[in-house]
Amino acid sequence: MPTIPIPPPLEGANAIPVECQSIITRLTVELSQLQAQLQQCQQDHLPNLVAKTFQLRRDNAAKELWVAAIVANSGNVECSQNF
Repeated sequence: MPTIPIPPPLEGANAIPVECQSIITRLTVELSQLQAQLQQCQQDHLPNLVAKTFQLRRDNAAKELWVAAIVANSGNVECSQNF
């Protein structure tokens, strides 16, 4: 997940006073925590497909490999797309 950049400190008349710079530090920490929470929330609301069993069949003459699989969803939501 991309992070939101914190701009560099302003200089001159637009500079952030030293007394206020702790706010920037707090914002950076809180933003990082919120981004981590959002990422976890997104993961919690996705299917989690896991191959339970599979079989392989090789056809040397046709130079083909067939794969059959049984897939289980251990996630918290249904899988709504083909895979």
